[in-house]
Amino acid sequence: MTNYKPTIFYAFNGDMKKSEIEKQIDLIHEQNIGGLYVHARCGLNIEYLGDEWFKAFKVVLDRCKMYDMDLYIYDEDGWPSGFAGGIVPNLSDDYKIKYLISSNKMIKELDNNLVASYIKENNKYTLSSKEKSNFFIYYKMEDHYVDLLNPNTTKEFIKSTHEVYKKYFKDEFGKTIKGVFTDEPQLHISTNVYSSVIIDEFYKMYKEDIK
Repeated sequence: MTNYKPTIFYAFNGDMKKSEIEKQIDLIHEQNIGGLYVHARCGLNIEYLGDEWFKAFKVVLDRCKMYDMDLYIYDEDGWPSGFAGGIVPNLSDDYKIKYLISSNKMIKELDNNLVASYIKENNKYTLSSKEKSNFFIYYKMEDHYVDLLNPNTTKEFIKSTHEVYKKYFKDEFGKTIKGVFTDEPQLHISTNVYSSVIIDEFYKMYKEDIK
């Protein structure tokens, strides 16, 4: 049966005790709301994707099932989707968001992050060893988000999020659980996005060195 009632975000933003969840969903149901997106928000006092999280989610699931309400998985701790509350970028530097910076001199602390070095003369750039160069391209990383250009990032995100929900609730997929809400995965929009996979992938596609 199709549900045309409003569907709303339902925030996990506290201790998420069983009695409180049931009380809140009872009130939501009384307002003729037809479904919920369970969303981790500021104030959450249980571990995101931990045992207590899934216990609380089960309470929501059971209540929605009782009232014939739809339930959706919001697949991130905040937004944008892709980092699994920090699980994915913490796997290794390969999964962390990266962006390019340029410099007219070597940056010692970024020596391991050197992408290419050039001799710059009259606005012409010639690839060269770093010792002879006067223009350098480095990448920097941030811990809070992920490298979306790396296909393995998506695989690890699905593994750490969607597959875990499946482990707990697969029998309700397509029944009470109607789908997954993914919120605005995005490249680093303010700077020059980079990935550790770009050099090899560019060569595979164009048989040229991107440098």
